[in-house]
Amino acid sequence: MKIEGYEVEAELAKPYEEKLKETYSIIREHLKAFKRPQIATSWGKDSVVMSAIVMDICLNEFKMNPRSRDFPVFTLAHTNNIYPEEPAYWERIRLQLKIPSTKFLIMKPKYKDGKDKTVWSIAKEAGHLPSFRNVNNKDIPYKFRNEPECCYQLKRESVNVYLKKQKKYMRHQLVMVGIRAEESQARRFSVMMHCRTFTTRHKRPYVSRTLTPLAFWKSADIERFFKDTGLEKCPVYKAHNQTRMGCASCPAHKNWEKRLAEDPTETGVGMLKMNLQILRVTQPNRFWNSISRLYKDHQDICDEILNSKELEAWRNTSVEYDEKLMKQADKIKRIIERGGCLENDKP
Repeated sequence: MKIEGYEVEAELAKPYEEKLKETYSIIREHLKAFKRPQIATSWGKDSVVMSAIVMDICLNEFKMNPRSRDFPVFTLAHTNNIYPEEPAYWERIRLQLKIPSTKFLIMKPKYKDGKDKTVWSIAKEAGHLPSFRNVNNKDIPYKFRNEPECCYQLKRESVNVYLKKQKKYMRHQLVMVGIRAEESQARRFSVMMHCRTFTTRHKRPYVSRTLTPLAFWKSADIERFFKDTGLEKCPVYKAHNQTRMGCASCPAHKNWEKRLAEDPTETGVGMLKMNLQILRVTQPNRFWNSISRLYKDHQDICDEILNSKELEAWRNTSVEYDEKLMKQADKIKRIIERGGCLENDKP
């Protein structure tokens, strides 16, 4: 069912208490109507809120046996691109929510030879780091044109391997996802197109019902839930100055350079430097775009990269691919090359 933008705004504006009641209701009704639900998680704040409500309903209202076939299964796609604090937190939150270990599944992406897939190994195959920008270059292998290349392989492929192995009577009729309309224009549009519940097999091996129970929650609502319940948030938010969870080194999101540069630990800065070195020899224009965004506030990092030896092993010789230079990238490059200062030469 499609809804209009003003309807989304009206839902977002509802009081927290009303949203909480409606969320309990819609989850409750879906758990009654569909067998063997799958709760797709990242164990960021939204995932925890959604999972906590599901567990409250299943254990305290429905009195379900956690060992039963129809008890929810909580799945996590381990991307091999995480922060060091995450694995320990996953176990702590599992215990806090009283999720049985047999219903708490962690999938890791692997190649056929058993080796782990990583953002770096996929980038090596693609010839460049992932990006959300559209790619029309016919020289790029087809499987790498639907960017970012790593999202499916690291986030969904391992889960789909698990789903494909299921016998028909064990299939998940329902999958819950913790996306919210407030997070981005793309997610807002998705909510407008489908509302909170719809049937699909998009990027899945079989048809199932998809429910986004937190679609109309705001960030303030999420924070209110944590305050009221006392649940622990993932320490990554505070330790690495993050507002959203995702792949730790992800170079595909807007302003990824700033996000990594402002990580108060060495983890983020180290990932930033690695990304910049790869871009330097695989996508020079994109590299200068990133330098232009960072140079004013993080000149030390930029100078270290510019004065370091290039990573010849990453130099792209098989695939010619380069993004369009952003409007100010050429000017920034000229300013830096002549030793100028961005404060005096504003692009």
